[in-house]
Amino acid sequence: MAKKIILLIFIVFLFSVGAGIWFFVARPKPAAPAATPGNFSGSIEIPPAPEVSPAQTGDWLTYADKTAGFSFKYPEKFGTDIWHPAQWPPMAKIIAAGENPVAIGCPKLYENNNKPRANSGTTASGVKLTLYVGSDIGAGQLYSEYCYVFESGKDYSATIDFIIQSPSGCGFGGCGAYCGTEHEKECQNLDRKTEIGTTIMQIIETASFGAQI
Repeated sequence: MAKKIILLIFIVFLFSVGAGIWFFVARPKPAAPAATPGNFSGSIEIPPAPEVSPAQTGDWLTYADKTAGFSFKYPEKFGTDIWHPAQWPPMAKIIAAGENPVAIGCPKLYENNNKPRANSGTTASGVKLTLYVGSDIGAGQLYSEYCYVFESGKDYSATIDFIIQSPSGCGFGGCGAYCGTEHEKECQNLDRKTEIGTTIMQIIETASFGAQI
């Protein structure tokens, strides 16, 4: 009788272990959140920007550096109710040869990670550039930074630094701080690549060292 009880307990134990293993392996896995925007799509490749026509940028403002002849255009306003740039217009700097362009032109990104992810490319007009990306989360806010370094072909370079602030849940299926508010759906449906990335890439495509000041 005792042997039967022991055997029964052993069988129940094996069944419990097997059921536990099955539950861990076969249970549905939670969906991974959408990648935070490296260059607005989770990667660090530089995507092609939609073609920018003069009509689209006709009312845009112009940044121009008189010494380097570096210029780019940008819209007067950029952002929505649920996200906005930490600084507008974006910070732009001319970097002397021998200086670290990320440390000088994009100090917050450099402070958070002195070896940020990077990838090189060119604008449609042939200006060589490197995109450095990073992100930081604090107090429920996501700070996504896109640091563009442009090569002049001379003894200096130029940077444009974009820092975008948004609730950390927006665009990833959640509603963050906007749950139960009029902006809940806007937060849930945020398409970072389209709403944020497209305009930034259009700005980058207007960058040039050929400005005559």
